[in-house]
Amino acid sequence: MSTKQSMLPLHRLAPLIVRQNLSRQTLGRTPEPVAETNEADHVEQYNRVGETRLMVSYAVGLELIDRVVGGRRELAYDFASGPGRFTAMLHTHLGFDRVVGIDLAPNMVQRATENSTAAGLSDRVVFQRGDITNPDGLPDGSADLCCFADAAHHLSDLDAVSTTLCAMERVTRSDGVVVLMDLVRLKTAAITREYVELVGSDYIELGLPAFKQDFRDSMYAAWTAQELQQAVPRSTSKAWFQIVSFAMPCVQFICGVPVERRALLGKGASRISKSSDIAPRHMWNEWQLLRQLLFRSRSRRIA
Repeated sequence: MSTKQSMLPLHRLAPLIVRQNLSRQTLGRTPEPVAETNEADHVEQYNRVGETRLMVSYAVGLELIDRVVGGRRELAYDFASGPGRFTAMLHTHLGFDRVVGIDLAPNMVQRATENSTAAGLSDRVVFQRGDITNPDGLPDGSADLCCFADAAHHLSDLDAVSTTLCAMERVTRSDGVVVLMDLVRLKTAAITREYVELVGSDYIELGLPAFKQDFRDSMYAAWTAQELQQAVPRSTSKAWFQIVSFAMPCVQFICGVPVERRALLGKGASRISKSSDIAPRHMWNEWQLLRQLLFRSRSRRIA
């Protein structure tokens, strides 16, 4: 069994990019079969996320957060934190003093807590069970960052996404930042099917069939960029921007920033670089490609 993913073959990816850009949106949304990932085998396979291409998305997500958040990094909340890999990196790579992960699935919370303890981070990175659409236990205006990575497609409808964004804004300081990162639903069923097989073949080689099935379900449950815009809070004290990766829209961000901000991304360098250990070395070419597709895209103010 292979333990190392190969570079996505460009001769297979390039035709999908062309078809994606020439097609009209015909693929409707199919909601996730379950609202939370709590089955033991799915939790354990998701816990091996560090071996998968999802780390490439994590790397660009962390870079975007680093470029959007200001200098104050005392407290961050990570909604739908799963096994806690991304949550921990908010501390270890972005320097947040304390990070609290919230997830509805008890098995995910247990696994994330075990991971944090094993890494010696249990005093800085903690996890609790909670409903992200109604996080009652989190004080208003307490965090410098509230993020929601790769899980908006698990919510039942856009009202639930909007409710979550409102909750994220509520628990974030007036000068803090809200960041939602998620997949983008592709335009046709055929493109999606081929993309899932192309990316997911390595998951099978890694012995992660449940992770591949979850990836497939997520691609069909993802929101289009236009749909996700509709979830932005109507009554808000923040400026809201959207940025979507160019050419092959595999990742999108909705960001709420202090209302006086005129642009989403500053010109300063990020501490996340090619020398970072976020993505495994054999994924660096894909990482740099996704960076180019995202950061050469234009962020758009949507509210």
